[in-house]
Amino acid sequence: MRFTKRLILAILLAAMVLPALAGRAPAPHTPPPKSCGVLPHASPWAPERARFTLDDVYPSSICTTGVDSVPIPDWPGDTALSVIRIGDTVTIQDVNVFVDIHHTWMRDLRISLTVSDGPGEVVLLDLLPMDSVVNLRGWFDDDAGVSILQADTPLIGSWRPLQALNVFYGRRAAGDWTLHVYDRFRLDSGYVGCWKINVNPVVNLQGVVRNSLTRAPVRGAVVWASEAGLGVRTGSNGSYAFSGLEAGEYTILFTKADYETLTVAGVVVGGAAVTLDTLMQTVPGRWEFASTERTVAIPDSGDSAAMELTVTEDVVISDLDVTVNVDHTWMGDLDLYLVSPQDTVVHLAPRGTGDSLNGYVDCRFDDEAALSITQGFYPFTGRYRPVGSLSVLDRNTTAGTWLLRAVDRAPGDSGNIRDFTLHVQGEPVSVGGGGEAAPRALTFYGCSPNPFNARTEFRFDLAKSGRVRLAIFDLLGREVALVEDGWLAAGFHRVSFAAADLPSGLYFARLTSARASQVKKMILLK
Repeated sequence: MRFTKRLILAILLAAMVLPALAGRAPAPHTPPPKSCGVLPHASPWAPERARFTLDDVYPSSICTTGVDSVPIPDWPGDTALSVIRIGDTVTIQDVNVFVDIHHTWMRDLRISLTVSDGPGEVVLLDLLPMDSVVNLRGWFDDDAGVSILQADTPLIGSWRPLQALNVFYGRRAAGDWTLHVYDRFRLDSGYVGCWKINVNPVVNLQGVVRNSLTRAPVRGAVVWASEAGLGVRTGSNGSYAFSGLEAGEYTILFTKADYETLTVAGVVVGGAAVTLDTLMQTVPGRWEFASTERTVAIPDSGDSAAMELTVTEDVVISDLDVTVNVDHTWMGDLDLYLVSPQDTVVHLAPRGTGDSLNGYVDCRFDDEAALSITQGFYPFTGRYRPVGSLSVLDRNTTAGTWLLRAVDRAPGDSGNIRDFTLHVQGEPVSVGGGGEAAPRALTFYGCSPNPFNARTEFRFDLAKSGRVRLAIFDLLGREVALVEDGWLAAGFHRVSFAAADLPSGLYFARLTSARASQVKKMILLK
């Protein structure tokens, strides 16, 4: 019977599969350029990272309940069907399918996908050109390095399907997605286990938010599309993205504690994704300095690791908080310390705080917090009092290199310092007589908001009194507006600018004082 089956399969393959491969060189076996989404729970096939922050993964019921696997009837029999119902109406930019199929002879199977009101059936696999192969677990992905017909055993990984999934691109995700599995020959059996639909939605609006003073990414800012009633938070790199926005004009708000609320009106969404990069300005007297160093590994048992943050601004501290992001497979092993440029050490969290692989997630150490870190529960998120006092840093200055140090006090576990941020209340260091605070150098911060609609505000610092000229130039180098031209005293300055007569576009603002000149880009959106 096996010989007969193989003979029939050979004939079918010659008629159906080999012509499709004629003249096609095998693709190199390289990993797909994107992984396949954030899965809702840990699993042995979970990818390492998401393709986009907005990926959505929709699992079948067996993935979440562990029951309801679908038997695959032996031939002649019905097709095994399993349905995933998606309610989200986001537009699909990319779609991938994970399947976990257990079967004693995979060559028998025809696997396909349909969606209600969709373009028809897409065949993922039909007549695998290998005998004696059992089970299949992996992703069907148009961007995979190899076709499923060129796959190696065991069938675990990522492959291009027999027919492309790109027929689903551009349609809404909502609908009943059905996996069809049909056994073409006798004598073998199996079942459909966990399977998932991974949707990459079309991004309408995206950008990066940065600190207007330090240019460091602003993590955890809320970006709100007012007319849509939708909001997202910026990630550790300051980035954000919206999907599913209807075409139209939006007012975008950017908010975060210790920052002035930024409003950008007249943002038009429709067609290609709109990129809106912005600068947020801290509230006067408040400063935020964020680490930019990549993850630092924490050595196991006894050794310490430290992440550096170099601050160039010289501010006299009146109050300081610190936010940390640290992961570790056993948090109770760790001591955390903050070390100032003056080598003052503050003990933030002691060994024995927590006992899980959850870590410190946007955990803000604040002397005025209601709970001590020793009273909290993992994962530590929110505000906690450190075991030491950050007030010992009051009246110190910020300039120099700060360290967040982690010490692993017990063997058998490991982790990483992800990032940390200093939140400072204070004033710039005083220069000259009279005790009046003044900058140490000419500094031009550009305008905020940026991009802007009609009106914006420039900020700059003058170390010395003198004539100041602030002018706007277009891309051809022509001066199109004069914002300031006169004598100004040393200090911190804000100058408003109305661009009612200028068309939308990219411009350059040049600030000149004495023999120094600085230039910043600005974007006008109307």
